[in-house]
Amino acid sequence: MIDFDQYQNSRTLTDNIKTYLDVNQLLRQDEQNSFIREFDKYTQQIISHLQQLPDEVINKTNMQHRITALLRIKSNPYTRTLQLAYVQSLAKLTKRALNAENDQINIEGLLHWHDQIFAQQVNQKTQGNLLKMGMVKTQQMIGFIALGMAAAALGIFIMFVMMLAMLRIEQNTRK
Repeated sequence: MIDFDQYQNSRTLTDNIKTYLDVNQLLRQDEQNSFIREFDKYTQQIISHLQQLPDEVINKTNMQHRITALLRIKSNPYTRTLQLAYVQSLAKLTKRALNAENDQINIEGLLHWHDQIFAQQVNQKTQGNLLKMGMVKTQQMIGFIALGMAAAALGIFIMFVMMLAMLRIEQNTRK
């Protein structure tokens, strides 16, 4: 026999799951929108810095679209956090380039150099993290080995104590 209460409970549970999924999707969309706003903010800073350079240094025709597309392409292989770090560091670099003598600036060379240095730093951090993880794994293995040895020593000690107790019991029963 099937009760109507079971149907209502399952329906309420289904409604709660749908509500949870909707809220979770909204949170992900807010996170995505926040990332896009932050990325676009740094992109606009880069574009405004590059527009302040003289026409001889950079071609300003359709620059906003070209720079936006270039930044999306260059930062695409990285995670979102690294993408923000990429555009943030490039924004700082282009701001500093404004203070340099404008005739000595090669924007393409500057962007290429930034890409190489950023990739090197990411690789160094990744390798450092892998080394740290390896050290932690090694320390865990050493801990497990020490724990195993302590357990074996405790087992041997218990066996020795039990042997002495059995010998004592045997001596007492023979008397």
